Amino acid sequence: MTPPELPNLECDIRLFGSIDDVVLRSFLDQLERAVGSEKPIVLELTTIGGDADVARRIALEMRLVRERKGRETRFVGKTVVYSAGVTIMSGFRPADRYVTHDARLLIHERRLDKNIHFSGPLLACIQRARELIGELENSLAIEKEGFADLIAGTKITNEQVVDRAKHNWYLTANEALDLGLIAGIL
Repeated sequence: MTPPELPNLECDIRLFGSIDDVVLRSFLDQLERAVGSEKPIVLELTTIGGDADVARRIALEMRLVRERKGRETRFVGKTVVYSAGVTIMSGFRPADRYVTHDARLLIHERRLDKNIHFSGPLLACIQRARELIGELENSLAIEKEGFADLIAGTKITNEQVVDRAKHNWYLTANEALDLGLIAGIL
């Protein structure tokens, strides 16, 4: 069987390394230059993860380019697309996502690393506990939205992604293709 012909995947934006504020600045600079052309905007990514909220911002910017400017966007994941990288990938439609044959994806729950110390009047401690619960509930809502974006139009149900994400779900390129998370393997 002949593999399907791949669209133009000449990269306009290249991101490598941990997703952080430095990567966001680089992304925004590269995006500004890429928006000036008429061809589809292709983002290439290799990452072991990083700041989930920075990744959400990058995904949002790519969605806005597609939805508000009417530009085609494509994603190319190379070698590792872990954690925050999958969040970035969720900013692209599954039909516009590609990964290299050696790529591994990692999907997991949002994480929190926080020590909490209560000291002082009890009412102030209760208020601090309520604030922490609010933060956790907000993070769960963000996680739910992110999973919905990731799996929209795929063979994966919300229940499946939530269940598998509890235990660090690693996928090969072929597994991602079989589940409809990506359109093709390079």
